Order: sequence, then C-alpha cells, then structure tokens
Amino acid sequence: MKNDYRFNDHKILFLNGGMNTEQYPHMRCAPLYRDITGWEKKKFKIAEHISGLDMSMWYGAWKKDIKQFDTVFIFDGGRGPDIVNYLNKVNPNIRVIVYYLDTIFPGERNEPNRYKGLNCEMYTFDRENARQYNIRFKHFFYQYMPRENENKTVDVTALSDIFFVGVDKNRLTNLLKLKKQFTEMGLSCDFHIKRTPRSLYFPWSKKHTVNEAIPYDDVIKRIKECRAILDIVQEGQHGITYRPMEAMFFGKKLITNCVDIMEYPFYNPANIFVLGTRDINEILSFMAEPTVMVDKTIWDEYVFENWLETFFT
Repeated sequence: MKNDYRFNDHKILFLNGGMNTEQYPHMRCAPLYRDITGWEKKKFKIAEHISGLDMSMWYGAWKKDIKQFDTVFIFDGGRGPDIVNYLNKVNPNIRVIVYYLDTIFPGERNEPNRYKGLNCEMYTFDRENARQYNIRFKHFFYQYMPRENENKTVDVTALSDIFFVGVDKNRLTNLLKLKKQFTEMGLSCDFHIKRTPRSLYFPWSKKHTVNEAIPYDDVIKRIKECRAILDIVQEGQHGITYRPMEAMFFGKKLITNCVDIMEYPFYNPANIFVLGTRDINEILSFMAEPTVMVDKTIWDEYVFENWLETFFT
C-alpha cells in the first residue's frame, strides 16, 4: 500500500456512496439517512419537498460523529441542499465536496444552483453538466481497479458475445432493437434489463424486463463470461458510466452510444465501438479484432486512491 498519499492526513466521510473503506481507519462510508419506515416515511417524503426545512432528524448515525471529520463527500448532492446547510452550521470548518455521479436534469432537487451561498465544492462526472452549471468536471473511479495494475485480459471461455445490465430508463425500445440486430448477425446476447420503478409495463415489455437487480458479484461473473459489454447511456447524459471502466479492467470490448467517450484518454477504436459513428455492420469485424490493453498511466487515473488523491493536491 502506498503510504505517502496526502489523503491519509485527513479524516474523510463519504455520504451516499457505496465504496469499501475498511482498509482506511480514517475514512467512513455511511448512508445519508437512517432507516425510515411506516408513517414516518410518508412524513419524510412530504418534508423533502419543502424548501429550507430541517431534515437532520432523519440523518444517519454519522451526524453524532461529524466533528471528527475534516472532509465530507456527498454524492449526487444527497437529495438537496439541506445536508450542506446542516454541515456548514454544525462544523463550519469541515470541507464539503458535492460530487455528481449521475446526470443532473433541470428542475431536480439537487441542481447545483440550489446550493448557492453554501460553503461547498462541486464536481460532476458529466462534461456537459460541468459546462452547463459552471462546476468542475472529474471522471469517477472504478472501485475494483487494483492499485498494482496487472492490466491483462481475463482468460475465460465466453458464454455470451454481448452483455448488458441496467435499468430501463426509457431505453427498452432501443435496447431490444440492438439485441435484434446483434442476434441477426449471429451474436449471442445476455441482457438483464430492470424495470424502472413506478413505471407501467405491459405484458410485452414485461417479457423482456425483470423486477430485481442482480448482485454486483453476479454482474462481474457475467462480464467475465462475455466478449463485449453494451453501454447505452440515457438521452442527455455526457458522462461515462461504470461500463467503460469495467471493460477496461476486464479487458473486454465495449459497444456504446456515448459519443463523448471519444474524448477520453483510454479511447481506442479497436476496443470501443461508438454506435452512430460507424456502420453497425462493422460490429463483427470489430469483435474479431484483439483487445488492446490500456496504458498503465491511463489505467491509474481510475484507481480509487489516485482519484481521491486529486482532491488533496
């Protein structure tokens, strides 16, 4: 383990994140809110729509220890500016970093312009959102990326050619169209499309979707067993998802509709097929080409420790 990281001099709290920080005793990852059930959940749902209301009664156990930390990361802004306002009041010296790892759409409670006047730094994984809201762009990390880079293809027998996993989010028609095209080319598809919560699905669409997400360990297993990962970003998104980082880590091909990916240093047309910029009939020749391993200096940018260190340099 590298011991000269500057972040080792700081006590860091991650809210709304899902990373594993067990190896770092000076870090803690916690859910923003405590478990809210029954009638209280209804009260909470109403309260979060009232601007300026004190929401701290619903915060998790971390709030008792907040003065022990000097830096806090809030992913996606929590559910609105109340958390930043709370932190500014109870620990005025704490450094607050709001990091958006999902695309920001106008009118949402966590829009950056709702945080005006509050003491916080704002970053986003989405280049267009960075320009739109005049906040800083910083790509995310892949938490399974090892610090000591082996950077080699996982040698397993492929059980499928193309793997997709994700929530529908109005992408079902496009996904099924692509699946049909791939199948007609003779490519096998392993698609796991989860239904969008609180959306209406007719019997035809239910047949192609599922209600439950699969555990991430199963996602990794299915990535290892495929030749290529399909990445379909929702309309208006300009930041990369986990899919490109998974493809880079596991040495898999990537098929994506994210044109912005061509601006990233790991982009290589031998590894990444950008839909809409090439004839889809070139997929077969693309799949037949060997994967080119990503340079270590680029790989290192997506390691958690190196990503975190950029906030302290």
